[in-house]
Amino acid sequence: MQWVGTRSFSLYLVHEPILVAAALLVGVSGWWPWVAIAVALVPAILLSAALFYRVVEHPSIGLSRRVGRLIATPPSARASRTAKGKGKGPDALAPGPQMLPDLDSNQEPAG
Repeated sequence: MQWVGTRSFSLYLVHEPILVAAALLVGVSGWWPWVAIAVALVPAILLSAALFYRVVEHPSIGLSRRVGRLIATPPSARASRTAKGKGKGPDALAPGPQMLPDLDSNQEPAG
């Protein structure tokens, strides 16, 4: 049940396009053919949701957490962390402080 809970957004996104595409390909009309198609496509929907979660949703969640930590950390702490070498590893965000605007200063951008 937890598996379905963590992938519920992915299930929400992929179920309708799969059902509609299948119904259009088969050319059904009426209530019972829709139910039969929906039941038959449950494994395909679950597989597609798992793939979507693994390829799109999970990496996006990780990226948002890293960006959130970066934004929450003051620029001075970011600079000292990078200087000490603690900014390396899988949790580090690739762009260095020089690539990010300093939102705490009131200086005009050069140029």
